[in-house]
Amino acid sequence: MAQSQVSRLYSANVTHWDRMAQDIDQTPWGIAGMNIWKKLLPHVLQAAPFNKETSEVMDFGCGNGFNSSLLVPHSKSILGVDISSGMVDEYNRNMERWGLAEEGKFSAVRADLHEDGSSFAGKRFDIIFSCMVYHHLPSIHVTTKTLATYLKPGGYLLVMDWKKPEGEQPNYSDPINNIVKLPGLDESDMKNAFESAQLEFVGYNGEAATMDEMVGDYHLKNTAFVSWGKNDSPASTRM
Repeated sequence: MAQSQVSRLYSANVTHWDRMAQDIDQTPWGIAGMNIWKKLLPHVLQAAPFNKETSEVMDFGCGNGFNSSLLVPHSKSILGVDISSGMVDEYNRNMERWGLAEEGKFSAVRADLHEDGSSFAGKRFDIIFSCMVYHHLPSIHVTTKTLATYLKPGGYLLVMDWKKPEGEQPNYSDPINNIVKLPGLDESDMKNAFESAQLEFVGYNGEAATMDEMVGDYHLKNTAFVSWGKNDSPASTRM
């Protein structure tokens, strides 16, 4: 993907999510996103060993904090990361409003991990999860390699997204069309991405959540997957 196209996709996503941040939980797509996550959550908890006492978690592409909020009972801490300042502000407001801030253990920062890695000062995580973000990315391989560097030895990366559709491709209207790179991903896509990042490809559930409903004027009929990999490399190779 040409650099100019990468920049346009990046800028379009920042602009879109900044604009949507404050009221996203009241929009058709925001409500659909919450419904998807609630269906995916049981599979996520089965895929990785979440532990309330020990699990330090990153929510990559964290949005307004709804996804993180349902994992608070299963995590020692969660750091939300997003390229949208609006979403990060909403995440932190929501954690306060929902009584989940708990002395900064559950908070978010605005960052592009491809550029701002030094700001985390060597921070590593037991679990990194990312829900409905990968189909927006310029390169799933580049991002997976970057996320792998933030995993502790034995840490898990979990990716939830749309399964690649068979036959007719989805026809999103603007502005959704402007912020989407891929219509979906399949098991081989995820296996290649994990293995190119030197992660063990552990599992793929291609039928984790099925959606068949109207989202505004769009008929959302698709299936979401859960895919997960594990960092089996020594700590020295991930620094």
